[in-house]
Amino acid sequence: MRFDLTVNKMILDAVRGGVIHVQGGEQVRPHVHLRDLIDVLVRLLTAKIDSEVFNVVHSNQRIIDTAEIVARITTGKVVVGPRTDDRSYWVTGTKLARILSFIPKRDIPLAVNDISSKLDYGYYEDAQTNKSYMNVVPL
Repeated sequence: MRFDLTVNKMILDAVRGGVIHVQGGEQVRPHVHLRDLIDVLVRLLTAKIDSEVFNVVHSNQRIIDTAEIVARITTGKVVVGPRTDDRSYWVTGTKLARILSFIPKRDIPLAVNDISSKLDYGYYEDAQTNKSYMNVVPL
């Protein structure tokens, strides 16, 4: 599990601390559910195509909008601070849809419910302190 990814971190912070901290919020991030990634990989194993590169994305969304969805489902509170990172990423999955007829179907609310229920039942007890859940060191 990665708790340094946007949606996952927001869920962890909301469930364990009740607060989602957002720096700015206008930045855009692409989102995709892990199960959709798995479905793409399975499809690629049997696809009769030459070497291709695909983007897999369910939606591109402003960070503040994502935080509000997570907060609504988890009853967390969103606290917006000054923008510390100007990067935005916008990804299109049109090539994936065109060549493999695949469109990711699992959305952020499903991910919030999946991860928050695991946290509620005691999974990832040390997620806030165990560095193995993080690939990025906070600034």
